[in-house]
Amino acid sequence: MRLIRLTSSNPEGIFQNNFNADIKINPKSKVALKSLSLEVALSTITIDSDNDVVKFQVSGTSGIQSAQLTHKEYTPINHPALLNDMNEKMNAELTNTGTNDKAMIGLEIKNEISQQDTKFTSLFKRAPLIESIDKQVLNKATNPVVRTAGAGTDRGYYQGGKAVGSGFDSSVLFYPEYISKGAGVFRTQIRNASDFTDNLVFGLTNANLDDVVFTGGNLPSAHITYAIQLATTAVDYRYLKDGVSTAPVSNQLPNIVGLNDPANDFLEVAISGGYIEGRVYNSTLANAVIIFKEPYTDMNTTQLYPFISFRGATTNTSCKLVRPSLSFFNNPTQNLTKFERQISDDHALHTITANPPQPVRTSTNHFLQFEGQTLATFLGFTFPRFPADANQFVRTINFTVQAQKIFRPNNLSDSIIVETLTGLVPLNSYDGSTSQRKNFLAVVPSSDNNGSVIYEVNTPIFIDLDNVNPTSIRNITARLLFNDLSPVRMAGLGTIVVLLKDENEAV
Repeated sequence: MRLIRLTSSNPEGIFQNNFNADIKINPKSKVALKSLSLEVALSTITIDSDNDVVKFQVSGTSGIQSAQLTHKEYTPINHPALLNDMNEKMNAELTNTGTNDKAMIGLEIKNEISQQDTKFTSLFKRAPLIESIDKQVLNKATNPVVRTAGAGTDRGYYQGGKAVGSGFDSSVLFYPEYISKGAGVFRTQIRNASDFTDNLVFGLTNANLDDVVFTGGNLPSAHITYAIQLATTAVDYRYLKDGVSTAPVSNQLPNIVGLNDPANDFLEVAISGGYIEGRVYNSTLANAVIIFKEPYTDMNTTQLYPFISFRGATTNTSCKLVRPSLSFFNNPTQNLTKFERQISDDHALHTITANPPQPVRTSTNHFLQFEGQTLATFLGFTFPRFPADANQFVRTINFTVQAQKIFRPNNLSDSIIVETLTGLVPLNSYDGSTSQRKNFLAVVPSSDNNGSVIYEVNTPIFIDLDNVNPTSIRNITARLLFNDLSPVRMAGLGTIVVLLKDENEAV
């Protein structure tokens, strides 16, 4: 029996040892791992001016967006904060206000670690701007909202259930799903606003109203988080924040020409450029009028849900073309063919004069690029750009980028493989993941959250050396692999102790 100690400080987990004297190996010898000790290098990354920019493109028309990440050091403990920062900063670059933004309407970007294969994945998902009737709740408040099928250009309009107009939110339509966080849009056109008391409140709430108690059958005013109020056509639009009337950015009288007139105003509450904006599209004006603009803070934890409160009487207040872009991540198996058809119907059946920008749902040119190599490597990418060629793009509607390597922020796995490369080869070992013969000396079922691996074998398992003739060696090379066969990165000195014995030698 012979004991061989291998040592290495190679950060790639390579053990290459040269001996001054021959190590004689008799035919049909056997070899076993006795012990293994090492420190696994914990991955950290510092985001600074050398790697703080993530560039991406949604379409050639919208051009290149550049998201600047927060300068910070990320460790195995706080690495989820890096993904959250990427989500916030990349989504904040998405806009939906003008002609060049049409491909971004309804888009949300989500950076995550795939649960299926533990690889970093960046998902660009465009939600269609459609009615989503099956998602609506119409009857939670005292007076149910009614959708009338209608016909022609007066198709699919909504009215509250009140006999008399009032300032109470007792006739409410809402969606229990949030809109896209990057460039989400909630939009409607006013069909009628002839109530002299109050007509409607249109906006977003930061609570899923399915979970809110409607005291006395009314939506609590505190849950009117961001909204445009159309009181009467005689007064300017108002801004309601947390249910309280707040000074608007711009003063604008409603332009309601007549019942179901194509020149009637559109109301829109949208997320754009990292802000929540209330907008009015008026047929007499070239651009939208901004009623309110608030920073969208805590994007990773705060969802925004669309709602309409009909305060006017049924015969006086109505709207149509109710269109939210419900986040794709609410509906990962959406029927896109069905959605395209509904979008086409909108254009065919409705004459729109006060025309807000319509979303583009065709394939466009995408890419994703990290500044420098350090962040790309940390996330598991071989190259900083995807696709790697600067002149190439991925032409698609929904863009998905996945790293080539498993994301392992702490460089640990459930097991470590000891593989011999020279000297103690060949071994009678086989690997199921590659379906090939491999020189695996041992699979060490040991891992530690602190990066320290100390493994001692009580009963060594000897592997046959497939040598029919005697031989002498002076060089032994081995390496350490994770269970996905990626190299272990070491910190400091690592030690492998190997036992070598003849074919019939007792242990």
